Amino acid sequence: MRTRFTAAALLFVCLLVGSLAVAADSEIEVTVRKLHPKALIVGSGTTYGDTMLAIASEKGVVVVDTGTTVRATRAFRAKIEEVFGRNDFLYVVNTHFHYDHVVGNPVFPESTVIGHELTREGIINWIRTRDQFVAEQQARVDGWLTTLETADPADDETVWLQGLVEKYSWMSEDLRGDYEPHLPTITISDRLHLDLGDITMDLYYFGPGTHTGDDIMVHFPELGVVATGDLLHNQFTQFLLQVEPGADIPYKVEVFDAILADPNLEHVVPVHSRVMNRDEFQIRRDYANDVWIGVTNVIESGGSLADARE
Repeated sequence: MRTRFTAAALLFVCLLVGSLAVAADSEIEVTVRKLHPKALIVGSGTTYGDTMLAIASEKGVVVVDTGTTVRATRAFRAKIEEVFGRNDFLYVVNTHFHYDHVVGNPVFPESTVIGHELTREGIINWIRTRDQFVAEQQARVDGWLTTLETADPADDETVWLQGLVEKYSWMSEDLRGDYEPHLPTITISDRLHLDLGDITMDLYYFGPGTHTGDDIMVHFPELGVVATGDLLHNQFTQFLLQVEPGADIPYKVEVFDAILADPNLEHVVPVHSRVMNRDEFQIRRDYANDVWIGVTNVIESGGSLADARE
C-alpha cells in the first residue's frame, strides 16, 4: 500500500512540475472581496495569502503591494479592471521592500510607485543579488518537491507545499527573464497626505526596529480602510515579536492613534491573514502601549528583565 501511494505521489509531483508553465499561461483564478464600492481585495491560491488591495479614486486607481509573481499580479490587474470598469492606475504603494510585496510592480508601468525611502533602497539592494536570490528560491522549490514525493495528498501541509511550489516556481521564472523593477519615485521619511479627489490617502511610517524597518501603513479614512502590509496578523502581535534595538514604541502607538482617530475605521487589511476589524486594531494598540508602560515602570524602579516578564 505504501509503495503504491509513493508511486502515485511521485506521479502527482511530476505532473505538477510539468504543468507549471501551462498553468502560468492560463487564466489564474482570482478571488475578490469588496470592502466598499471603492475598495476591494484581490488574491489567488490558499498558500501564504497573496493579496492586493485596490482603491478606486476620482484621480485614479491605487493598489497597495503587488504580490509575489508577475503573472499572478497580471491576473489581479485584469480582475481589478473588470470589477471597477477602468484601467487608470495612478499609484502603487509598497508597504515595505520584501519581494512578496514588490515583484508585481512592473505590471503597473504607468503608475507612480510610493514607498519609504528605505524601501527604494531595499528593492535596489535585493535586485543586485537577484541571481543568488533566484537560486535560493529554486533550491527551496526542489526541497519542497522532494517532500511531496512521499506526502499524503489529502494532508493540509501537502496542499500548502503545492501552493508554494507553484507560486515560487512562477516567481523564479519571472525573475530569470528580462525583469526590471519599478522603483518608488515618491519616497517618504515619516508621513504623507495625498488628495485623490473624492477621497484621501495617508501614509504613516511605523518607525525603526520592527519587521524590515521601512514598513508603512496606508489609510483611506473616507472608506474606513487601512492597509498594514506585514505589520499585523490576525493570529499574533508581529510588530512586538520582532522588535529590535532602536524601536520607538511610543511613536508606533502614535501611528495607531492617528489611524484610530478615524471614527469610520472598519477594515484592517494585512497581506498574509484575514481582514481584521477596528476592535482588533485597537487591541494591538493597547497591548503595545500597556507593555511599554509596564516595562518603563520596571526600569524606572530599578527592576530587571525578569521583573518585567512577571
